[in-house]
Amino acid sequence: MLYSPLATKEKVLAYIVSANKLLVFDHKKTWCEPGPQIPGGSIKGNETHQEALLRECAEESGLSQLKIINKFDEYIIYRPIHKLFNHRHCYLLESEIELPDSWSHKVLGNGKDKNMDFHFYWLPINEAIAKLSGSMDYSLNKLL
Repeated sequence: MLYSPLATKEKVLAYIVSANKLLVFDHKKTWCEPGPQIPGGSIKGNETHQEALLRECAEESGLSQLKIINKFDEYIIYRPIHKLFNHRHCYLLESEIELPDSWSHKVLGNGKDKNMDFHFYWLPINEAIAKLSGSMDYSLNKLL
């Protein structure tokens, strides 16, 4: 597939890390690959990357007290399941409050995943490399 900027979606991914563990969630989505994911999603309208990142984190996880550390990667990947390219902007974040070992959250917002239950938990970064769905593990080596 040849790259086309017309068939590209701008995306942000949140790599929320604590003690060499990555925050991931399980879901029952039918329109994407199975397996754990990380919070993230599409940039809407005139949002900055950081605004989209924090909005997606709040909608998908319920977390609002997050600190963006830095943008550590950016790449374009073809997503055959969606038949388009994703221009992914990867950010490292940490929570400003102590988070539990696991929790569930009903997704907010107006996306396809609205009202879905996501189950969050921590996964050692080196284990997440082989487990994340949708090629979300592409940039994890940069965090080790």
